[in-house]
Amino acid sequence: MVLRCTEKLLRRLPAIGKETSHACGATLLGDWYGHLLSINRRRLVLLISEHSRLPVLLPARDLAHLPWHLAGSLSRILATMPISAHKIRDEIAAMQGAPFGPTASRSLLGTINDFAYALHWEINGTSDDELFMAALKLSKTLVGPLAYRNPREVTIGLLADAKRA
Repeated sequence: MVLRCTEKLLRRLPAIGKETSHACGATLLGDWYGHLLSINRRRLVLLISEHSRLPVLLPARDLAHLPWHLAGSLSRILATMPISAHKIRDEIAAMQGAPFGPTASRSLLGTINDFAYALHWEINGTSDDELFMAALKLSKTLVGPLAYRNPREVTIGLLADAKRA
């Protein structure tokens, strides 16, 4: 897995851990795409998964530990879904040691832009719980490249399919 970041976010990340090559491991949700946002004078990082476009929204502090913060928030979001704890642990474990790299998909950047626009209407305060709730709400948004399914539904399908494998 690679954390594929927009140029705006890559410039703010520490130099160590940046890699422009292919993924070093495999997760069921694929690479993660990230973008730095500024909403109501608050710096945020919006990340979406490559395969399901599941959103995770984080404060833009401590960017050196972004993969760790992503894993923590992702496990919290996945815990709200009918997914076994075992599958959640496996997905989080597969994300460990993710390098940073540049984006590689215009379609995923389009989804990030759509979500970023919607977030301007969702985020009013500054609490981390509000970010969590906004990400959950975005996860129920219909997405064109997913055949007008929502990221939550696709994520559950991906992780449920893994049970049978």
